[in-house]
Amino acid sequence: MLRRRFVPLVAVLFLAAVALIRTQVAGSFPEDFLLIASAGGIPPWKENRSIELLADGTGTCFVTHPQHRDVGPIVKHGRFKLSDAEMDTLTDVINTSGFFSLDHEFLSDTEDGTYAFLEITMNGQANQVQSENVAVPGVDDIIVALNSMVPKACRLEYNAILP
Repeated sequence: MLRRRFVPLVAVLFLAAVALIRTQVAGSFPEDFLLIASAGGIPPWKENRSIELLADGTGTCFVTHPQHRDVGPIVKHGRFKLSDAEMDTLTDVINTSGFFSLDHEFLSDTEDGTYAFLEITMNGQANQVQSENVAVPGVDDIIVALNSMVPKACRLEYNAILP
């Protein structure tokens, strides 16, 4: 009789353990993950795009059209969902980029051109970096990786990553 009660209990515990392990492996990216990126033209006649990406892989992209740069509105342009594999790839790129040790600003003397802004929180670390007309490999590598995963309409464009 005790054996009949014990077997279902063991089975339930085993299934719970398997579910927990699957959750930890599939979602091995940090729970505190948040990425905010923006890029576009410095002059007011150019469009700007932004992306917000959460730990579960859900993202939203926004666009600010040139005619609204001074007063808004920022328009929601689309939503997307990155797979667990894409999130793992992105966090690997972030980890190898040296992003969290970068200075906050990389500015050139040029008054025209484009900019990129990247803010990331991950594993209890946070940093935000802005570049204007300057290639910053730790930022550029992350945005290039992100652009390869998001819908075309959400991709960020600025001089340093254009071919």
